[in-house]
Amino acid sequence: MIEKDIQNGDYVVIDSSAAVNDQDIAAVYYNGATTLKQVMHMGDSVLLISANPKYEPIHIEEGDLSIMGKLVGVIKQL
Repeated sequence: MIEKDIQNGDYVVIDSSAAVNDQDIAAVYYNGATTLKQVMHMGDSVLLISANPKYEPIHIEEGDLSIMGKLVGVIKQL
């Protein structure tokens, strides 16, 4: 999440009870790993957008991932 100023070693606060709306950043479990992505709902599918320009958006079927919760805070590493 380089473009959102979230670096390796930072702590993120995830609210698993909050609704994840379009363009929210969320923790998602996909393809065997947990990651932070901006979420865009597209009917029965989801577009996961990285904040790092090196990575292309990922278009997946909604059943193929688990949205774990919405990003609500970042604790920066010293």
